[in-house]
Amino acid sequence: MPGGYIKRKESPDNSLKRELFEELGVEVKSIFLKVINLQIQPKKLGGSYIHFGFQVILKNKDIKQIDLKNTKEPHECQEWEFFDINKLNETNIFFGHQDEIRAYLKNRFFIFSIKKHEK
Repeated sequence: MPGGYIKRKESPDNSLKRELFEELGVEVKSIFLKVINLQIQPKKLGGSYIHFGFQVILKNKDIKQIDLKNTKEPHECQEWEFFDINKLNETNIFFGHQDEIRAYLKNRFFIFSIKKHEK
């Protein structure tokens, strides 16, 4: 799943548009916020973060025609594959995205969790 950071003074939807253009060379026509994932945890465990999960409609491009060699950041994404969302192997997915995919499949909008310091 493409992803990235929100720059200072940048909205989540503008960040999404920028990241998808930089990493995949695609432009976004419509954006639908599907999941907000808030994780509170100590810095030792990676720090706290908010993930936004979006569904998008692209402008003038079939996502299956993406050529990663022609993107602005070819080093950011080495390959691109499609999977049935109901048959994903979670061991190969970034941990934050696992929660978002589960929430999306269950029609849950908000995820909140607190992880305490490990001993």
